[in-house]
Amino acid sequence: MAILREYRDNKVYFHHTMDLHPRAADFGIHVHEECELLYFVSGNAQCLVETTVYPLEPHSLLVIRNMESHMIRIQGDAAYERYGIHFFPGLLDSVDPAHTLLRPFLDRPLGQDNLYHAEEFAGIRPHELFLSMVSADPSEESQRRTLLLYLYPLFGQILEAFRKKQTGRKAPAKQGMAQEMVAYINRHLFEELSLEALSQQFFMSQSQLNRIFKEQVGSSVWDYILYKRLVAARNLIRDGHSAGDACAACGFKDYSSFYRSYVRRFGSSPKQDMLIRSPGVPG
Repeated sequence: MAILREYRDNKVYFHHTMDLHPRAADFGIHVHEECELLYFVSGNAQCLVETTVYPLEPHSLLVIRNMESHMIRIQGDAAYERYGIHFFPGLLDSVDPAHTLLRPFLDRPLGQDNLYHAEEFAGIRPHELFLSMVSADPSEESQRRTLLLYLYPLFGQILEAFRKKQTGRKAPAKQGMAQEMVAYINRHLFEELSLEALSQQFFMSQSQLNRIFKEQVGSSVWDYILYKRLVAARNLIRDGHSAGDACAACGFKDYSSFYRSYVRRFGSSPKQDMLIRSPGVPG
């Protein structure tokens, strides 16, 4: 993976990245604390968001909220090029304290209305905005100013496209089994959840439930639950809560197993993460 351009501070991370020879094994399911914009430039790939598969075409734009599971599925050996922006909602506090611009991220069910095409935007096309986000001046101040100068209009474009989607929406289709599972798990994420209890809830064997979930979501049931609980706990820790409180609040019963899973997942301890709050990594 080659990072062609990037900028990072404590509220936003921007990258322009290319994999000349992408491997499917390098792109696993992941969940993170911040919202994400993923702009697909070229390649042969799909994006799985929760249970929805989105075929990607040049100039596709994906909008992903925090705690929304997603993964890229590489379909061939064509070079995979994209722009990505990871950001915490606080980035908008000064210009949009009501967070109206976050509606396309938050005011929709998980895994729905994530994908936008170039023709859905009425003003400056996203590609032009992404190209303009890189400052010729390498100074940090100039990089941040240039990024935000073009990022805020992009948020406005997405909001208008989202409103059009909502206006033209048909009656929602009946949920499939995997969608029902995902919705149920997210409603009860920090409660007692086990494969046995879920199999009883959905009237199927544990192996059948796990197989359906793996096929449709991209991970086992328990890994999905664990990823989301760990990310939620990390968010609490970075907001100043103790590791013990975060462990208990996010559904973990045993601190030592929580600690081991946390370090294995993030490569850092809860204590180390109390001192850091910085958005994501390329996806």
